[in-house]
Amino acid sequence: MASDARDTLSKEADRAGVTPSTLAANLLTARLRAAPQPTARDRRRFMAGLRQIHGLSTNVNQIAYAMNRGVFTGDSYAPARNEMAQLRREVAELRQQVRDFARGRLVFQLGLEEEELAD
Repeated sequence: MASDARDTLSKEADRAGVTPSTLAANLLTARLRAAPQPTARDRRRFMAGLRQIHGLSTNVNQIAYAMNRGVFTGDSYAPARNEMAQLRREVAELRQQVRDFARGRLVFQLGLEEEELAD
């Protein structure tokens, strides 16, 4: 491997928190499978995003369950329609962030420009 390519690979591996050989294997596997190959750090990020989505989704479901049971009647707090819509938007935004992260990793691993990757 050319020294400039090896240096670039080493820098990227340091940023990813893996060895150069692990990063090279991930890049080759991603190109072979046309699917992102997350590093351990990437997997932790994915899992953190999924935990956030799960937590928000659970909250929305609990609120909906309470609303359907009539718990929010009388003087109790009742969430407004726009508050529920905001929660749904937050869940959708988190899901999109996880998708964008995965797409960005795939674009990098395949060596493409963002526009070159088909949806």
